[in-house]
Parts: sequence; structure tokens; C-alpha cells
Amino acid sequence: MTFLQVWCSSITKEAAHLEILKDSHVPGEFRVFGSLTNSEDFGEIFNCKKDSKMNPTKKCQITSKQTY
Repeated sequence: MTFLQVWCSSITKEAAHLEILKDSHVPGEFRVFGSLTNSEDFGEIFNCKKDSKMNPTKKCQITSKQTY
């Protein structure tokens, strides 16, 4: 949950537009949802229904899965 809190914010449409134009980083909302929806672990741990918004069938994997 800390991961989510770091990116939690409320900004105006104007500020969001400026952020997209000036910042080289992806906006926080997309960092959170992009990471979580592409995580097999998230869908499993939080029992997200298969092929739902938070647990799509197609996922983009950019790192290898680590085992601890």
C-alpha cells in the first residue's frame, strides 16, 4: 500500500496537462495502474477477477519474476 500512497495526489486538469508536456516521467496514476495491472502477483493476492480492469489477460512483463 505504501507504493500507492507515494503516487496518491489530486491535481487539476491544467496541472496534469502541464505535467504531461513538461515532465519526462509517466504521470503517477499510470505508474500505479500500469504497474499493478501488469503484475501477476497483484491479481493473485487481491483476488482480482481474470480479465478484469485490474487483472487483464494480456500483461506487459518488463522484468523477470523474482522468487524469494
